[in-house]
Amino acid sequence: MKKLIEQSLEYYVTSVHVDLMVKDYDGDVEYDESVRLQYKLDLEYRSWGIKDLMVVLDKPVTVMFSLEDGTEKELTVDLSDARVEWYEGGAFYPHQIELTIDKQGNIKEKVVNMYYLKPV
Repeated sequence: MKKLIEQSLEYYVTSVHVDLMVKDYDGDVEYDESVRLQYKLDLEYRSWGIKDLMVVLDKPVTVMFSLEDGTEKELTVDLSDARVEWYEGGAFYPHQIELTIDKQGNIKEKVVNMYYLKPV
């Protein structure tokens, strides 16, 4: 079984799927469909268990993309202010980054989709 998540002293590292949308553009867009994301999990414990979990996304990711008109850009994305959406899954980890940009490469929206483990 392939190891999906690596852990260093402070960070977890995993490959996540990228979904890139360009507003007001109907042509083809080619882009990196996967990036390596470093993240931390900040857990707040109580005597009865985990009270709160926060994902810390303080390392940027870089996505290369090109439009069919020949425009090529390298997009460095700071995810520290990205919206985080949680989905029921098998563990606590990010599985997708959704980016919406304009044709000039300016970021309009960034969302990180996280899996969480539902308590029984």
